[in-house]
Amino acid sequence: MNAVENASPAKPLNPKALVRLLLGAVAGAAFGYIVVKLALGLHVPVKTLAWSDLLALWLGIVFLGVGLILGVISTSRKRVAQTLEGDEATLPATTGEVIAYRLQAASLALAGIMFLAPIFALGSISGHPAVANGVFFGILALFALQTVANIQIWRSSDEFARKMTINVCAVTFALSQGALFLWAAAERLHLAPALSSWDIITLLMSVYIVATSVLSIRHAR
Repeated sequence: MNAVENASPAKPLNPKALVRLLLGAVAGAAFGYIVVKLALGLHVPVKTLAWSDLLALWLGIVFLGVGLILGVISTSRKRVAQTLEGDEATLPATTGEVIAYRLQAASLALAGIMFLAPIFALGSISGHPAVANGVFFGILALFALQTVANIQIWRSSDEFARKMTINVCAVTFALSQGALFLWAAAERLHLAPALSSWDIITLLMSVYIVATSVLSIRHAR
């Protein structure tokens, strides 16, 4: 549902990078708290949510949070350049790099909203079933916008970024295919409960996030 941002060849993490990761974790926790409070304010039946709904809530928080962070970074050409080239970068980012960063931010934020929307709508759907139609059409519109953004990201990416995207997709596919096959076999033998398409997509995107994080850390500037 989203694209991988440009990265550079593997380089050991420095103390500044570790501090940024820690600050990002703290900011993510705070943002997650806000999202959960919003869900409670919308009367989402949190206690009756399935495990895949909770996973979707986490995915939405991660995607939307990272998208917002990238959006803030994209407001400074210097910060974009430092993110792409490292703290030693002296020249500001080009217009194309800034646009690419903003497209990445938009793609991730849209992915987060699309995962959160079905969960947030649960409180309203119970009393007004017709709300589901409006929410779904809204998701369709956001999906179309994200697709356009991802196409633009792919077209503007360099060879290394495209290779990273392909590697992430390959790892995600390999891990997900194996896990889903084993579960399907167990399900067919009545050894495991059936999975819904919602269960599967949340698991698939969780694997995607893990694969993206591992490969990004390995290639951190």
